[in-house]
Amino acid sequence: ALARRWLQPGGCIATIGCYELMGGTEPWQRVAQEVVRKWTARIAADRSPVPAPAGGPAHDERVLREAGFEAVASYPFTQPREWTTDEVVGNLHSMSFCARPVLGDLAEAFEAELRGALLAHEPAGRFREDVRFGYTLGRKPARRESP
Repeated sequence: ALARRWLQPGGCIATIGCYELMGGTEPWQRVAQEVVRKWTARIAADRSPVPAPAGGPAHDERVLREAGFEAVASYPFTQPREWTTDEVVGNLHSMSFCARPVLGDLAEAFEAELRGALLAHEPAGRFREDVRFGYTLGRKPARRESP
């Protein structure tokens, strides 16, 4: 709603994003997801659950339409990517639910189990996926609106 107010009539907005590693469907991603679920469940037992944020093209389209944008549409694309074991671990540590401060004293044990599970799945330590990206566009109506 704020962006709509800021834009000139006929102006456009774009959102862009990608699906995170934890949303992937590659076999190695399911291995990582299983380890993450196990360890985050241990931590969550001591805390109130935090709802997952809404996201993705359908969410962005709905939000833009509800804010009054028109000609709203999403455009997905993929980009091949190969991860190393270190990159997978680093990516997961960058997520709020697997950050070192969240894992605390369990961080090193989590990392060791994750590395072990990934390398048991793929001993070469190279993990391929087609990263799913997308952008959503919307246009503020061209007519002047009263504030």
